[in-house]
Amino acid sequence: MCRNRLLVRRDELEESLLRGLSESVLRTEVIDYAVARMEEALRKRFEELDAELEQLRQRKQQIEAETARLIQAIADGQGSQSITAAIGE
Repeated sequence: MCRNRLLVRRDELEESLLRGLSESVLRTEVIDYAVARMEEALRKRFEELDAELEQLRQRKQQIEAETARLIQAIADGQGSQSITAAIGE
């Protein structure tokens, strides 16, 4: 708590604060810098998401290929006893 008992009108304080913020933060180069950093972060995250999506696509293809092989093996009568038992259940 301030003990000097000096008072400042609220509207003057707010105006001074907003002016200071405008002068130091709302400058074109500061905004450009913030936008550039955000673009960089978004681009990096999109690249990570693209890599994850590609891994998921590859895994899906593997599962589909396994499923097709199992279905074909069962259709050809070459299914294992455990698969046949599981289907029966």
